[in-house]
Amino acid sequence: MRFVITGANGHIGNNLVRLILNTYPDCEVVCLLRKTFDRALDGLKVTITTGDIADESFLKSVINKGDLVLSSAGVIDLKNNKKEETDKINYQAVKTLVKVCKENHAEKFVLVGSVDGVYKEKMDELIVEPTDFYPEKLQGNYAVSKARAMKFVLDEMKKDENLNFAIALPSAVIGPNDFKPSAVGKVVLGVVNNQAEFGIKGGYNFVSVDFVAQGLLKLLTTKNKGVYFLAGECVSVEKMYFTLNGIAKVDRKPIILPTFLAKMLSPFIPVLNKITLKTLLENPDYSSSKAVKELDLVKEPFIETAKKTYDWFRKNANLFNK
Repeated sequence: MRFVITGANGHIGNNLVRLILNTYPDCEVVCLLRKTFDRALDGLKVTITTGDIADESFLKSVINKGDLVLSSAGVIDLKNNKKEETDKINYQAVKTLVKVCKENHAEKFVLVGSVDGVYKEKMDELIVEPTDFYPEKLQGNYAVSKARAMKFVLDEMKKDENLNFAIALPSAVIGPNDFKPSAVGKVVLGVVNNQAEFGIKGGYNFVSVDFVAQGLLKLLTTKNKGVYFLAGECVSVEKMYFTLNGIAKVDRKPIILPTFLAKMLSPFIPVLNKITLKTLLENPDYSSSKAVKELDLVKEPFIETAKKTYDWFRKNANLFNK
């Protein structure tokens, strides 16, 4: 088996690589990176190839017939000031990757999308897998670029039912091996470092990175096609901090700000930027029942995932506190 993965050094990517190597120790894993090798893949038995993942000739040189290809590279633009980069990596690179996978006869293509690219009309209903994506109805470079990519791949599948393609839509991923770290990881690291805790009366859907990696591996190695939510548990900001503080065994309460005040203070509190605030006030009730049933997955309670994440950041705090 030969896996080709873009964004393998990201939080989802490196956890998937670890799962692949543990499940298929004799396989080949080719990691396509935009930048040089970093610590997320340190010590893993993989082939690192660095280049422009939006360049067709580069992709053609590494993707072979029968490969299992996953696109997880992405630019998360929390400050909404990277329009050109998000368009290139989140959308244009996906289009090129799809073209090469079709021409080089890859066995499977899986796109790691995002729930942020899903248009949500109502705040009070369970959200199931969409039948289409509407980038023109969304705001923010990240959401729009991800929606454009997901719509492109879905349209390709609609045009050709024989394409062995799938789209996975993770919610807010939390878990170990978060080397960059992610926005959620920074919150956990803040708890480890006893930093002040700020939030609003809102919440999000948090999913274990292990659950996401297992779902992606199932999609890569089976004939399952289509769109799948990989979501977890809806947790308020206050409950998230309460859970993490309980794990840390500290008697600390977060400062829950009124929304209007949080917006005013957002320039001074990085974790409360405008994109994050908007996301926390949306409906986060995504259903992953399709993935659980069709991919034979088991969801992990948030408190267990939070403990794993806290323990990892506590043990590796020296990587970030320099």
